[in-house]
Amino acid sequence: MECSRPQSSSAWWQRLPQHALVRLLESNPAIGPILVGAAIRLFWLDRLSIWLDEAFSIWLARQPIAEILTHGGDIHPPLYYVLLHYWLAIGDSELWARMLSAILGSLTIIATYHLGRLLGSASTGPGAAWLLAVSPWHVWYSQEARMYAAVCLAGSLSVLACVHWLRRGRLYSMAAYFLSTLAGLYLDYTMLLLWSAQLFLLLPLVFRRSTPTRIFTWALMQIVIFVVFSPQLAVLEVQLSHYLSSEPRFMAIGRLGTAAIAVLGATSLVCCLLLFALRMKQEAMRRIVAVATLVVLTFSVVAMDIPGAMTVKRSLVIFAPLLSVAGVWSIQYLPRPAISFKTVLAISVLALLAMIAVLPKEPWRQVVADIHASAGPNDIVLIEANYMTYPFDFYDRGTMVRAGVSPPDLENQLDRRLQQYERAWLVLASSKLVDPGDTVAQWFAARYGLRSSRDYYHIDLRLFDLEMR
Repeated sequence: MECSRPQSSSAWWQRLPQHALVRLLESNPAIGPILVGAAIRLFWLDRLSIWLDEAFSIWLARQPIAEILTHGGDIHPPLYYVLLHYWLAIGDSELWARMLSAILGSLTIIATYHLGRLLGSASTGPGAAWLLAVSPWHVWYSQEARMYAAVCLAGSLSVLACVHWLRRGRLYSMAAYFLSTLAGLYLDYTMLLLWSAQLFLLLPLVFRRSTPTRIFTWALMQIVIFVVFSPQLAVLEVQLSHYLSSEPRFMAIGRLGTAAIAVLGATSLVCCLLLFALRMKQEAMRRIVAVATLVVLTFSVVAMDIPGAMTVKRSLVIFAPLLSVAGVWSIQYLPRPAISFKTVLAISVLALLAMIAVLPKEPWRQVVADIHASAGPNDIVLIEANYMTYPFDFYDRGTMVRAGVSPPDLENQLDRRLQQYERAWLVLASSKLVDPGDTVAQWFAARYGLRSSRDYYHIDLRLFDLEMR
């Protein structure tokens, strides 16, 4: 009797994961964008050096909690620094410091998926999750040790809980809305933009589908949120006056940066229009909003690859989840020959790859490594501007004697203080903002002999022999 040949175990093993994976993706359409988005955000977190803002975040997060809560010289709300304080108790490497933002950014993809399903349809959720997963805008801030990924998650949860509560009246949704909104406000002031949009655009939903009791609860909740947040208003006023008075920040943006401001500035308006358009019955207005949304979505993705205008980009990243939902809704709503979802997704992927390839940060890791490689036992490092000591200290870890230097220091007998050293490493980082006339560089060149010079992105490194000419 001839026995049939048994099926090889290897063939069975090869087919099982494939079938299981297909079934998993079909039953859970959010799995794909979540896994891809998390992989993108967690991969190569230490690709670029820690730069000034990140280094300051790490420095402040290392301070005692009492110092953090009293702002420690910073003008941002304290909640992110508190979270980072406990996060850094485990480790303080580049990768670990940024890991918190990467995880929070990955969680935002999940929130965007549910937000798309709630505001749109069952197919809107997965599409919005995919757009956010490969969004260069969101990926950039999910790989930065700053508060923008955290506030983006809080904002997404706030909108999600708000709409859910207004539609179904669940107590846990109301509590989630209160906590996420308040957390967003104490993470970053950009939450004020999203909170204001909710108050204005969701008001018709409040009065149309809510009982008088729910309307009263809604109004009371907004008052309580404002009262709890009010201690931060004085700090917010300082921040606004700081940015408005810092003209070099905006003068240095240039034409491309100005274009990015215009494109990204329109993002918040279009996202707000989306919430309104979803409830409009006028066909013509819905089409206008859909076309405008697609235009802004496409240009905001491309604008992320333009260096500069970072203040505007990070201020509006909180709208990235809503913009992803808006983009999918627009693609689904417009009739053919409208742009396809695959085309928009491909544009985002290409823009993401371009961002990884071309968008830089100040290479402090390399600068400090080069100084360490050639430094002598009697060298000093002088850094202009003074606040650029934060990223230097992150990599130097107290190895070398260093000091900040600015034009007023030249009048305080700096040459006498340098007599105890043989060489000085002069690090000029963003010095044009505080020393547009190159006063410090010219002062050194007039007194000491230049041994070497090297230029990096936004950083000039010069080595001087401290023997008077």
